[in-house]
Amino acid sequence: MTLASLPTLSVQIAFTPTNIQSLTQTWTDVTPYVLNFQTRHGRQHFLDRVESGTLNLNVSNRDGFFLNGSVNGTGYVIQPRIPIRVTATWKGTTYPIFFGIIDDIEERITDQLNSDLSIRATNFIKFLSLRYMASSNFWNQYAYSASATDWYRFTAPTSVVCTSAVNVGGTTVTYQGINNFSVGQKVFVTGFQGTASCNVTGNVTSASSSQFVLSVTSGGSTPGASAGTGSAFLANVTNAINSSNSGFISGSASFQSNGAMVYSNDGCVDLANGSNAPSAYFDFPGIPLINTFGGIDFWILGQGIAGTIIFQANSSLGVFINFGVSASGNLQVTNAGSGAVLSNVNSIAVNDGYWHHVGLIKNSSGNFCVYVDGVFGGSTGATSIDTHIGTGGTADFILGGTNLALLSIGTGGVANCPCLIDEVVISSNTNYATTLTNEVLNRYTAGFLLTRGFPVNANGVLSGDRIAEILCIAGFGTISGGQVVLNSNTYFINNGSAWVNGAASNGFIPVEPYYWDSPVTGSTALDLILQICETDIGSFYQKPDGTFAYHNQKFYGTWDWTGTSGTWTPSYTTPSGDHVWTDDATSSYAYYGPTLQVLRDDVDVWTTVKVAPQSGTQQIYENTANQSRYGYSTLTKSGTLHTLLNLALSTANFLGNLFKSPLPRIGNVELRSETNNGGNMTALLNTQFGDVVTFKRTSPNASTTGSYPDQQGLISTNMIVESISLDFQADPGFLHASFILDPYPIRS
Repeated sequence: MTLASLPTLSVQIAFTPTNIQSLTQTWTDVTPYVLNFQTRHGRQHFLDRVESGTLNLNVSNRDGFFLNGSVNGTGYVIQPRIPIRVTATWKGTTYPIFFGIIDDIEERITDQLNSDLSIRATNFIKFLSLRYMASSNFWNQYAYSASATDWYRFTAPTSVVCTSAVNVGGTTVTYQGINNFSVGQKVFVTGFQGTASCNVTGNVTSASSSQFVLSVTSGGSTPGASAGTGSAFLANVTNAINSSNSGFISGSASFQSNGAMVYSNDGCVDLANGSNAPSAYFDFPGIPLINTFGGIDFWILGQGIAGTIIFQANSSLGVFINFGVSASGNLQVTNAGSGAVLSNVNSIAVNDGYWHHVGLIKNSSGNFCVYVDGVFGGSTGATSIDTHIGTGGTADFILGGTNLALLSIGTGGVANCPCLIDEVVISSNTNYATTLTNEVLNRYTAGFLLTRGFPVNANGVLSGDRIAEILCIAGFGTISGGQVVLNSNTYFINNGSAWVNGAASNGFIPVEPYYWDSPVTGSTALDLILQICETDIGSFYQKPDGTFAYHNQKFYGTWDWTGTSGTWTPSYTTPSGDHVWTDDATSSYAYYGPTLQVLRDDVDVWTTVKVAPQSGTQQIYENTANQSRYGYSTLTKSGTLHTLLNLALSTANFLGNLFKSPLPRIGNVELRSETNNGGNMTALLNTQFGDVVTFKRTSPNASTTGSYPDQQGLISTNMIVESISLDFQADPGFLHASFILDPYPIRS
């Protein structure tokens, strides 16, 4: 395929991929079979979304290369969802042309001896458009950590509607209703009104299709029949790691359909049953008097939990300890007898109505300390905690209340903390000195993805960092050391080096988080990424080499916003060499004139811009001075993620400045490999989406003086590349590139 005035083209397919998202594959060269191909990526206008890059490839399959593993040497045949890439080498430099995944293959018979295959592929942008954020496995890999011994989840359990209940005054209550429970299961009932105590927790002693009987473990001492209807729930909570070590809910609770993770469909439990008062607790097997316990961590949400106790335990200090919330809303461990504070984290309030990751964790020195949202408090001085009671064994662990057995006044517990809890993980102390703290930090980071940022916490999350979180959940990264770590060389900001977590250049605008009660499980990764781009007026796309790129609002210059007005200063590098295209001999890179489409229109003119943030009123910029000439055209951006109304107003002003009046733009211009015997080749191959090029067009007798574009008819200005289309034909042997050029994003 190496022909005069053409680059050396290479088309390769990974017939046996292990991970289609990886850029590293075992490639098989199929170049000798290529008849032609066309690629396209980009968009029509600056405010459009960048579409999925596409490849249409036609190959000859006369010898069965693609449908016979023995012929191609891989043992496999071509099929959908395998990687494909195209490169071109010219004068010792290799340029990426396309990287993506095959969508479909169509066989076309040309005659008795020959058949061709038509192969269509798209890049990872389509993959992201199909990757829904409902991920059931992302959090799981961090819950199943090396130290974890127990993991309790709170998915909504089996439930039934009870039409009536009768308490005869003893230890049993009989409930009428369509029954889904079995003998031996633990059930709690809530919702009944009246004088009888029928909202209880108990074990099912008998069951039929229309009723079940509970042996009461709490309440049930008042005889009578309850009025109204109630709801019965399976109280057992499954242990995802050790199924023989299950727990149960005691009291009146409710199960929320959404939990701490906004990208998961798994729910949580409300220990206040929708009220402001504690009404239930979580009961699970306790910790014996041996030093194997490394810690407990879980997610908690509450607003009225200041001054409450979350759990209690014995300690190696010889004192009974309370793990709870101070009067000021901070997490702390106190001496239950004296009230002395043993450990706390005063920098983070946990009674603010947002999810917090909390726990009591053994640190690298072997001492327990309070933990909140990635921050470890000082040591309690305790090297072990347990729920041991005398010589009689071990009391259950009560989460969400006080422990009657440890207080030596009964069994079970008393609800004390009106909160929601989720994802309880118990860890051993086997790895406390080396990995336990990192495992806890990883769980925190994995859980808070997409939910942190102002106003949930004081620190904003920049647009580019939010996109990194989305990519991580979508499978392009992991959590390590409590940080998001994307696959090597996966994601780049502003055409610079690979993304670095927290860098100031990762975005211009911090974005609002997503909230637990409105999860993103119905959205795709691309949906969320494009919402970020809409907020920061940025571009997210895949490069031809397979990596992702994000250009934020300051990519082409600086927008200085004072709070009432703004100044736009373009600061890009002035093009030179193969990025200067002309229609005459003033440049070495001449485009093919008959393909040129110059558009002088008002398609990209907006005299009014309205930006609607996720929360708050719509912010409006109005260019009244231009309305008499250009009319009352309105650009509306709805549902953006601006954290402040003033930032939304800034965006409205920014767009109004760029699109205040019409500029000539290029709907199409073509560079050809035939020009100057390959003289255009570097311009054709080296020009990428988002590049700035200097474009010149001198129409017949066009004026060359005055201001552009009012008096000057000559086009000699800088524009950005919005779209690139390549067309290769092996016979007769040419490579053409068509471009759409846009002047608005770099308007002076």
